Amino acid sequence: MINKAITSTIILLALLFISASAQVQTAVFWDVPDRNEEVLNNLSAIEEAGIHSVIISGIIEPSRYTLIHNSGLDVIVQMPVYFPHRNFFSLHRETFNQIVSRYTDYYGAFDSVSGLILLKHGALHHEEFFEDLSYKAVEIAASNPALKLYLIDSRIQESQNHPFEIVLQKTQDVSVPDGFNSPVIFSFPRDNKLISLNRFLSESNQISRPVWMDWNELGPLMESDSRFAELIRTFSQDDDPIFPNPRTEPDSYEFSWPVFLLIVTWLFFAGHFRYFPKYRNSIFRYFFNYTFFTKDVIERLVRFGLTNVVLLLKFSFVSGLVFLAGTNAVLSPAGFEALGHYYPALSTHTGIFFAGFVGCFVLHIFLIIWLSAATFRADIFSQTAVFQLWPLHLTLIIVTLMVTLDVTNGSQVVIYGMIILFFAVHAGVFFLSSQTMATEPTLEPWLHHLLTTILYAALLITCSVLIISYTEIPYISELILSL
Repeated sequence: MINKAITSTIILLALLFISASAQVQTAVFWDVPDRNEEVLNNLSAIEEAGIHSVIISGIIEPSRYTLIHNSGLDVIVQMPVYFPHRNFFSLHRETFNQIVSRYTDYYGAFDSVSGLILLKHGALHHEEFFEDLSYKAVEIAASNPALKLYLIDSRIQESQNHPFEIVLQKTQDVSVPDGFNSPVIFSFPRDNKLISLNRFLSESNQISRPVWMDWNELGPLMESDSRFAELIRTFSQDDDPIFPNPRTEPDSYEFSWPVFLLIVTWLFFAGHFRYFPKYRNSIFRYFFNYTFFTKDVIERLVRFGLTNVVLLLKFSFVSGLVFLAGTNAVLSPAGFEALGHYYPALSTHTGIFFAGFVGCFVLHIFLIIWLSAATFRADIFSQTAVFQLWPLHLTLIIVTLMVTLDVTNGSQVVIYGMIILFFAVHAGVFFLSSQTMATEPTLEPWLHHLLTTILYAALLITCSVLIISYTEIPYISELILSL
């Protein structure tokens, strides 16, 4: 019994010593330059930092890949399969098989290639998708036993019975569980980059956890501060790494575009309210004395020519802000990246803002023309604009609540509710406008309802059914929101 206790103690101490003295296996995602001279310069800097592996994507032409092969670095290849949704294998199985065949046939000839990344941020939470992927991974592993298979994801999968290793993409919103020793992709924070990297490498060293980084981030940091290369080299090569912790720097202020644009929105509203007396005197009548207000508008006792233009621009601006604040609030960094992958025009915050602005502007111009045409009168355009645009004042309250909840880390459920309410207001205001216009302005009320309310409802239902039944939008949206 005593001998067994002594033996167990020795084994435990040995394991602790091995764990504490293990080197950190480091790798970098690297976009291989087009010119051989740049390839060699990058490889020299990577080797000098003590990095063990490079992660490349695409089929690199033989002349350039030979330079990588001869460097002695380990190579992991990333296949171009990004953000596959849950029906990916049902719809694109043949395409996936062709990609696998192309990559394994080409890179299988090089013994420097040690791993293959099958995909990035897929619908791993969906059972059927996970089973299809696991089945395909078994086939790949059987025909390519020298290759280690990886997936990149920002979520931890509970099941360990799969033929691939899941690489965790760490962000400011994704923490690494204690004891997790699969590779982790380290993302540099905005401030104190060297301190954060030192801390993370130290933690990874204790449990022999591989650390992957992005060369596009790391390379410039190494050029500007030699301590980054020294830090990585210390943890990559030394059995007992010791690196002095740098001095902590105060965090810089993070500018918030949604907050800034919200202030601009309310200044815009205040200026409109202050310098347009007719608008100032009528806005409260619209909400608290709607019947008499609409009667005055229809009878042209009050007119809002320029105000309608200002309101259209203002509410288009608000819609852009709702799009921007909504994506900031409900999408993770991986979800935002997936949105940009499927819809490149929405890959930047500027693109998202202008998508909301232009979408609102075009939509309501179209609906105003539609409503006016359905009255069979040529002199009703200005009145139609009033009935179509003025209900959108509600979106000012919606966007204010959304931005406030976002910056204060408020309830996600309420934010989702605000987003749904926003789209409901924009979709539903047409019904209210149509009902108002179906009285005195139109010459044929029954025909007006047929051409507006009924046709509009039929169009909404038809478009929804077509989108759900015949496009990948529902699957893509589910994936983006789940990441």
